Amino acid sequence: MMSDHYQSILNTIKSYCSDISKVHGSTLFKLSRDGYLYLRYSKPNKNDPSKYYFGLEVDTIKGMMNKEFSVIFVCGRNNDNFIINKDDILDIIDNVEYRGNQWKINIFNKVEQWTLKVTGKERINISQYKNRFDILFSRTLIREKIIFKERIKDKTNISHGDEQIIRLEDQIKKASSKSNEPKVFEKSIFEYFQYLGFSCELIAKAGTTDILIKEPFIAILEVKSKAKGKLDRINYSRLKQHKEKHNANYICVVCFDFSPACIRDAEIENISLWKVSTLLDLLKLNEDYPLCPTELEILFKEKGILNSNSLEQLKFRVNIKGIIQSTTHIIKSIGQEKRTIDELYGRYHFMCERENEKAVDKDTFNTLLNFLSISQFKIVKKDQLDYNLTIKEEIAFKRLNKLWSILENE
Repeated sequence: MMSDHYQSILNTIKSYCSDISKVHGSTLFKLSRDGYLYLRYSKPNKNDPSKYYFGLEVDTIKGMMNKEFSVIFVCGRNNDNFIINKDDILDIIDNVEYRGNQWKINIFNKVEQWTLKVTGKERINISQYKNRFDILFSRTLIREKIIFKERIKDKTNISHGDEQIIRLEDQIKKASSKSNEPKVFEKSIFEYFQYLGFSCELIAKAGTTDILIKEPFIAILEVKSKAKGKLDRINYSRLKQHKEKHNANYICVVCFDFSPACIRDAEIENISLWKVSTLLDLLKLNEDYPLCPTELEILFKEKGILNSNSLEQLKFRVNIKGIIQSTTHIIKSIGQEKRTIDELYGRYHFMCERENEKAVDKDTFNTLLNFLSISQFKIVKKDQLDYNLTIKEEIAFKRLNKLWSILENE
């Protein structure tokens, strides 16, 4: 669906600029006459169809800083596209912290009035930029189109870097075993999920859930501190009431550890259990593989205990995504003519330099080339020491995108 929609947008743009070439996957394109085009897509929010959530990749935006570029936000349907140009995008994300290597952008539609919002910034009206393909790369001033001002939220508890991670780890470890100080543990878990990039609320009052995750999906978190032993009983009826009240997608319980009986019951009740040790492992994984909240949704779907195997599956998905993204330039450097790996790597490296993209080392290049040669893909043919494409580039990209779609929706 996404690729088809992008294609219709590219067809429209060709009436303004005929020379369009892919730079990275199906989202970044070069318009030789003017600059770069960065496509972002979002389906409507499940619980509120008027909301759309986007992520701007930090590496992609930084790579275009010295060039002209425009971002097109595609809101579900063919006729809801918003063209925002370089100056305004940089103004929107200025002094905004990014999460999981992305700046988070929210777009809302209320009675055909479209607004854009980032945390801590004013909400702005973008209705006038709907389907305005004619203003690609022009200097517009959407920052003057203010609907209302929102008080900047206090972000003193949220910061990046090693200090924040060390503080979170220490706080969670200590608070999880102090059953007489549940509020401290609840606040620690609240800060933990904020750090991972979730929009959430600390409620923790009688008859309510402890923490409510609001975006990019809805989940209720029950936080249990325990001085000794393992948690052996959970009030599932009450948790399901909280889930229904908040129209949540998932229920999660956080504790230092859980008894086998508690884990079995959670599997039956379709509830996810998060041990403190697993939370800390996820924090370390996030440092090595920056993750965004949508990528973490797979963990909320787990029934019963969340463990190291769950994190390994997440790590595998992230690696596969990275592999698929890395192969786009490799495919473009191969062509139909047979070439040795040295020739191909030279072509690939030159292409990355030209596009201001980071090239993988030669060993990784060789591994990815062999990955594309496996029989399931039938993208690259290996004949002794020579390689060549067996299909057109467009078909190769479609096969890789289909693979990622399958993995993403599992």
